[in-house]
Amino acid sequence: MNWIVCRVNRTRGAISGWLLRAPRSRAILAAVRLKERLAFWRQSQHQFESTGAIQPSSRFLARAMTEPLRLERGADPVRVVEMGPGTGAVTRVIATALRSHDHLDCVEINPEFARYLRELIDRETAFDGARERIDVHVGDAREIRLAGHADFVICSVPLNNLPVEAASAILASGVELLGGHGWFTYFEYVGLPRLRKVTAPTTERDRLDGVRAAKAAFAAGRARSRIVWRNLPPARAVHVLVD
Repeated sequence: MNWIVCRVNRTRGAISGWLLRAPRSRAILAAVRLKERLAFWRQSQHQFESTGAIQPSSRFLARAMTEPLRLERGADPVRVVEMGPGTGAVTRVIATALRSHDHLDCVEINPEFARYLRELIDRETAFDGARERIDVHVGDAREIRLAGHADFVICSVPLNNLPVEAASAILASGVELLGGHGWFTYFEYVGLPRLRKVTAPTTERDRLDGVRAAKAAFAAGRARSRIVWRNLPPARAVHVLVD
């Protein structure tokens, strides 16, 4: 059994010591996660529009976003494109879902995130079975063009933070990458757009309404979603079958 116990000094009301029993691998993983959060936080201070959050997605949201890849595929090899992987929170879960001969392309606009992601793929055991079949591209998700079509596009770009035209262009790019057929997944934070509209100026409310309308038109009649409460903030994974 693994556990952490803190001993409390009753007279001083303070923690006097720690007893830690955990595998060394777990300690290393915890250090990686801390480094990941710090890297994400530093970049979010400078590029919040493209980052869109204060910390990476939880493993629960990551698993929800990879649901079609795990459940909606046949026996043939597939190609996956992840838009905006950031520090790799979702990429890590995608890698564990890949089968032999599957391929993953990660498209990241932030060079620092791309550098961090390459280092993560090189060092972390979660990528051991797929490392040679993962490519990291530095570029805009709206402009990426790859040889051949993808079967699954997983979009970690914060669409609600973008201008309407940019959000619409990313959705259109996803359709093009899929060749008109496949699964497109994106996420959105639960309740935040509505909350932001309460105090936002008219231009910001119009932008949020425009992005919402673009997503609604894109997903109309062909989407399913799942709310993930174990994320900060809570989020919804939306899966759209493009056909």
